[in-house]
Amino acid sequence: LKERSSWHQLFGVYQIYPFVRDLILDASKMGCRVGICSEAPLNMSPPGFHRLAKMAYLKYILPKKVKKQVECADFIIDFSGGEKKALVEIGWHLEKIVSAGYYSPPLEGSVFVNREYERVNSIQLLCTGRHEWHRGSDLVVRALAELQRTGVHCKVTFTQDGPLLTDMKRYALEHQLECDFLGLVPMEELLALYQSCTLFLAPGRAEPWGLRVNDALHCGAPVVVSTGMGVSEIVREYGCGAVFEQNNHVDLAKRIAELLSEPDRYKAAIKGVKEASKGILPSEAAKRVSTEVSNLNSLWTVNE
Repeated sequence: LKERSSWHQLFGVYQIYPFVRDLILDASKMGCRVGICSEAPLNMSPPGFHRLAKMAYLKYILPKKVKKQVECADFIIDFSGGEKKALVEIGWHLEKIVSAGYYSPPLEGSVFVNREYERVNSIQLLCTGRHEWHRGSDLVVRALAELQRTGVHCKVTFTQDGPLLTDMKRYALEHQLECDFLGLVPMEELLALYQSCTLFLAPGRAEPWGLRVNDALHCGAPVVVSTGMGVSEIVREYGCGAVFEQNNHVDLAKRIAELLSEPDRYKAAIKGVKEASKGILPSEAAKRVSTEVSNLNSLWTVNE
């Protein structure tokens, strides 16, 4: 720090590690510009004691733990997209929050495949990732049952494993749903699924971002994403699919049906996917974030 006191100092994981919080205070005392790169606080615990305990921690303990660091930092790059409320609740001022997200390169070997509306005659839905409560994949089988009840028939392919998988399989069997549970698949097969699906589903109840949505967009797939995921901001911005109310399988079914039954809506999503796949490249995202951080110079000048 002493050798680089004129640099901007960026810190992460300040909510977790005391030594990082100490470094932030040291850098501030030395006159460094201090920034933090972090997700917004989020309760991803399932219903029960742990969820209640996390709620109490986020409301009463965390704000006190990070109070000094929040006060002395010049800005925070929020990896949770546009989720600012949770940061404000632990003391951050709105003008210090730079909205970002996670922007990884396309998966190695992935290819952008243009979709055509005619493909919805052979509907293939895809849901990837571990089957855990906060990822919400159990909502997909319930949405599929809702679609079937209203006369919309389609197939869903699931990859990965997880604690919800047994119940999901049982539910699918009881309701005679057309589901493939593939478990862990090789990367080559995963890419083929991304590149061939009609829609990609990301039903997370509570996720800071959702990188699997980036992967799907890089492969050309329109997406249906929950409001509980930070990446939903990308879907709204580019119109590359639909956003549904978190933890609501009926709304998920409705959004799927809209995209599949309305040609103009699906074609607009395809156009949005093409734009989004370029906008979420790391190089493009870096330009946006650096511009926002640079714009804070006026705020620093005023404060000084």
